[in-house]
Amino acid sequence: ALVFAFAIPAISVLSYLKDKKSGTDEFIYSMPVSRGTLILSRLFAQIIFFALPIALMVSFPIIYKGLGEVNLVHSYLALALLLFFVIFIIALSVMVAEKSGKAMRSLVILYSALSVSFLFGIFSPLVRFLPFGTGFDKILSGILSELSIFKRVDTAVYELFDWTELAFFACGATVFAFISLIKVRRRLAATLVSVILV
Repeated sequence: ALVFAFAIPAISVLSYLKDKKSGTDEFIYSMPVSRGTLILSRLFAQIIFFALPIALMVSFPIIYKGLGEVNLVHSYLALALLLFFVIFIIALSVMVAEKSGKAMRSLVILYSALSVSFLFGIFSPLVRFLPFGTGFDKILSGILSELSIFKRVDTAVYELFDWTELAFFACGATVFAFISLIKVRRRLAATLVSVILV
């Protein structure tokens, strides 16, 4: 999940904004294609591109079953969750790229948000060792754990699979894709909205 989360924004944002820099987008927009169709086609193309490594991983549980005991149901549910996580990150990257319009600004927003989310996952178990003693440490640990998208993936993969994690990533990807389709006239307002949503 960590590799996907830090590879997807770079590839997604740079490929998405490359058309704007080279002027290809003007040619594409001159064709009888709506803006929404163009955004969704780019989103689906990136999903297919990043789904290929996960499709290769489908054979891993069967190979590992020959070497020992493997729970196939849990393994394939974890792969499905990884796919939804990838779709979530792609939709987030497309939304930020669409709203900010600049590659560097988009990458700073995305990597900042992903780094903070990753750090929340690291610090959530460590907070329990703080000497508060009033229960605040457990509340803070729970909040940090909920704010980490990486912790959501780890919990489902390494512990028990939870359908709410799958629903979280599916709903998040849907919301980000929908926001990508909304046209905002002012770039600064759109950038602020994307930062708040992230």
